[in-house]
Amino acid sequence: MNPLWTAVVGGAARAVAVAHASNHRAAAGAVPADLARQQRARAARPRVEYLDGWRGVAILALLLGHFVNSFGFGSRLINAGRLGVELFFALSGLLMGELLFVKQVGIAAFYRRRVSRLLPAFFCFLLLIRVYLAWRGKSFDPHALSSAIFLYYNYYAAGRIQHLPKEYAHIWSLCIEVHAYIALSVIAVASRRWRFAPWHVIGAAAALSWAFSCAYSALFDWDYYRIFWRTEPRLSAFFVAAGLMCWTNETGRPLVRGWAWIGVFAAGILLQVAAVPDVLKYTLGSACLAVAVTHLSAAPKLVRSVLSMRLLTWFGVVSYSIYLWQQPFKELRGQATGPVWLFSAIICGALSFYILEDPARRWLNAHWK
Repeated sequence: MNPLWTAVVGGAARAVAVAHASNHRAAAGAVPADLARQQRARAARPRVEYLDGWRGVAILALLLGHFVNSFGFGSRLINAGRLGVELFFALSGLLMGELLFVKQVGIAAFYRRRVSRLLPAFFCFLLLIRVYLAWRGKSFDPHALSSAIFLYYNYYAAGRIQHLPKEYAHIWSLCIEVHAYIALSVIAVASRRWRFAPWHVIGAAAALSWAFSCAYSALFDWDYYRIFWRTEPRLSAFFVAAGLMCWTNETGRPLVRGWAWIGVFAAGILLQVAAVPDVLKYTLGSACLAVAVTHLSAAPKLVRSVLSMRLLTWFGVVSYSIYLWQQPFKELRGQATGPVWLFSAIICGALSFYILEDPARRWLNAHWK
């Protein structure tokens, strides 16, 4: 054979072999990367007891505000119900920041987990409340119900809250939480696509949310519901917590540690008292609570030990179902004395968790891939 031809053929064969090996290595590298992302998405988050305890404090504050008014916890001293909502919002921001920006869980897996946790119990609640309202002969507003189903009730109800059924009025806060999921997932997709540090954009979004709070308060003669049931002024609690989660993960530099944490948390609580203007409650006050929850690992050990108490963590675990079911009992509290409706709300919420919420979540997580 012609030596020149042999050299050409041999060189081509070697090139093909090298290219094939390179492609094989690339494919082999891509598969583990995809598998790693899937495993991160499917892996259950290790239970952090003091975060469950934070959630337990939030639901207990909500119950205190809704059922215990004799000491000013309803509104005169501090609206403990609204404080509980802020505690929930800050914790949700931390958890979303961890999932979307630190662990970089896939967006589809993120939404599957959110849907399996929230929607089965929520839709069951709406169905039973609709039956209850019909049984009581109360007027039916189809737009109110559809706005709850499609999670824009906070906008629909803001200007007409006095004329709507109170039994599911609390859904406004769930709507805002879902809107925060959407906003942060969009930022997560963009940061993965264009590879930028997400906390810069999240920080700008928090500043924009604060600007909405200030502008609405200064320019419009609106009450609390028309301003702070809207999504745009209330997203700052989620954004500050998620942004801090990203920033501390990237830099390794906490803003507070040790007993300084106590001061930040106390400031967040004090800024929620009734005498403080709402615009400060839901800007500076929310930011202090976001700093506190994102720095719990740097708080004094005593704080984490208290939050890890078994009763607090149990309330945290069942908090979503109690949140759903406490509202109808709140509206019934004038028809009985003592703690009847408070204990009824807790029992009903616990039953909802063990019979519906937790089994549905586990089944969907196991079968919905």
